[in-house]
Amino acid sequence: QLDQLKAYLKQTLSDLKLVDLLPPLEQAKAGAPYEMYKRTDTHWNSLGAFYGYQAVARRFAHDGIFPSAPAATLDAWNVTQSSFDQGDIAISLLSLPGYFKDFDTHFDKRTPRLGHWSAAPADAPPGDRLFSDNPSGHGRLLLYRDSYSGELLPFLTEDFAYTASYLGRDIDGNEVRHRKPTVVALEIVQRNIRMLSESAPKN
Repeated sequence: QLDQLKAYLKQTLSDLKLVDLLPPLEQAKAGAPYEMYKRTDTHWNSLGAFYGYQAVARRFAHDGIFPSAPAATLDAWNVTQSSFDQGDIAISLLSLPGYFKDFDTHFDKRTPRLGHWSAAPADAPPGDRLFSDNPSGHGRLLLYRDSYSGELLPFLTEDFAYTASYLGRDIDGNEVRHRKPTVVALEIVQRNIRMLSESAPKN
């Protein structure tokens, strides 16, 4: 499915940029201080998200969205690990929370964080939405996302002056025009690519 999507975008929407995170994650695996995915959950942990963020930040910097991404180096963070017993596989599929040994990772910035969560504007669409501000950042990000971005967004807020993100794949033209983003991004896990055919842009 991913190869089909890449071929389609290359032929029909060549101006749209696609960042495949699988190669950078595979490359990072050998030198990672901890595992990048939770053992009993279908999601990556914050370490996996960090390496995904590195790849996205490099692409944004390459395309001139922001000049650099100083938070995209591992030595900018204290990385620790703790036990984890809330995996969706262990709980939802097996009903065995805490039965399997699992871990989660945690990132604490060595210097004060630049991005801060902010209240949703009164005119923001309803639903699961997150907003942030960063007086030291560059550019404005409008992100449509799935559950993987929960670990990814805290890193992106360190680079962008403003982020607005919505859970879902339906890109809303009215919201794009209203928020005036520097970049509109869609984050989607590979297993859900087939659902893109059900999510045509609106407005």
